[in-house]
Amino acid sequence: MAKKALLDELPPWEGGGAMIKHVHINGDITYADAPWRFEAGTPNIIGIIGLGAALEYLAQFGMDKIAAYENSLMQYAQQQLTKVKSLTLYGNEARQGVIAFNLGKHHAYDVGTFLDNYGIAIRTGHHCAMPIMDYYQVPAMCRASLGLYNNKADIDALVNALLRIEKLLG
Repeated sequence: MAKKALLDELPPWEGGGAMIKHVHINGDITYADAPWRFEAGTPNIIGIIGLGAALEYLAQFGMDKIAAYENSLMQYAQQQLTKVKSLTLYGNEARQGVIAFNLGKHHAYDVGTFLDNYGIAIRTGHHCAMPIMDYYQVPAMCRASLGLYNNKADIDALVNALLRIEKLLG
């Protein structure tokens, strides 16, 4: 929160429609009062509508049920991933839908590329968390995320693909 008088003194950081009261012939600009002077361009109306639809969709299940479902998927994933002998899991048991891992000494990007060839999408890299990479002394990690849209077959596909990659790369 900020004082309105101070906000009215701040110059806008970008320009766009609906934030300008008047453009004078000499080039001077009179900006709208805060907060509108900081709202350049058309608002993300479609994004707001999409967010509303997503919230309605989630509400039909209930967040407690979604959390329980995701938790059961995570438990299943952790159990199934023990089949992949060269897999290193990072983090603690409270993974909350995120599985960070590496496969043997293979770079995360390579593992991600192989998984992509099997139709499995994961994220690879440092995940904007370089201090964690330093802590674990790795240049990058693979990250699989589980959510309401996943099921046990997705986890089985990931595990089977990792087993194939492990066998292929040694």
